[in-house]
Amino acid sequence: RSGLTKILDGIAGKGPDERSIRAALEVGATSTGQKHRGKGLPQIWREIRSEPEAQISIYSNKGALHWNGKRNSEQSNEFQDNIFGTVISWTVPVYENADGE
Repeated sequence: RSGLTKILDGIAGKGPDERSIRAALEVGATSTGQKHRGKGLPQIWREIRSEPEAQISIYSNKGALHWNGKRNSEQSNEFQDNIFGTVISWTVPVYENADGE
């Protein structure tokens, strides 16, 4: 068994794809096994979660993980349909600076 499989076995979740998302957030790895993939996701997740008004959703295959900063809540799902890939969507507030720009 691979190291990533062992990590996934130790992560709680509603299904294998949600657990894969959580593993990617913890170790910066990807299920493709390609060393150059999956490195930025943990940084994006941390930065978005540090902003109280921000939201982020990560959909991967049949799993999803959502963070809502306004509610300070996390939600996860495992769906029947597969999107056959990964989509990351986030919303962050844009503030006007002192110069009106």
